[in-house]
Amino acid sequence: MPENTWSSEKFEQMLGDSHKVELRVSKVFDNLKKPFSVLCLIEPKEYLSVKNGVLMNADKEKQSVIYITLNSGYKKILIDLESEKINIDEIHFIDMISSHSGVEATQKRDVSFLESPNDLSDCMLVLEKKLSSIKQKEILLIVDSVSAMLVYNDSSSIQKFVHAILAKTNSVKNASTILLSSDYSEKEDITRTISQFVDKTIKL
Repeated sequence: MPENTWSSEKFEQMLGDSHKVELRVSKVFDNLKKPFSVLCLIEPKEYLSVKNGVLMNADKEKQSVIYITLNSGYKKILIDLESEKINIDEIHFIDMISSHSGVEATQKRDVSFLESPNDLSDCMLVLEKKLSSIKQKEILLIVDSVSAMLVYNDSSSIQKFVHAILAKTNSVKNASTILLSSDYSEKEDITRTISQFVDKTIKL
């Protein structure tokens, strides 16, 4: 009988579009030497799939995730992750948008709510505290997203903030950073600047 062999390309053809993106994300990050800092440029239509792929890969790698969100609130993200059966046990959220949007912010163990997307200094303080509390584990910081940050902050403030968080994670052993960005073609100046701060810029 002929041998039943499956190439990675054939397997990928059998997957739905979202799972193809998640598999592609996994391949990209599996090939990066840790710790790393990466700017991910994402097509808007694939943004959710890429984000899910990043979190699924972090779970596979047993990383402790710090997730700064200005894009969607904590409750919305939980619904999305639970629908995809993505483990959230090792994720701590820093939610900078719910309070600003008028969503009730009930303090929980796995989330820190900030009053405004402009609270970049307060975000740094929370980040520093959380980084220092994680011991003997690989850490992944995710910023979701540079594009959303631009809605509420000027380019200069964002550049300083990104530079500061990268300096902080670079000073922590085994801490990597992923900066997510969509609509990057319309924001070439800040994309070009942040690209100089990170180890690698990837288009997904």
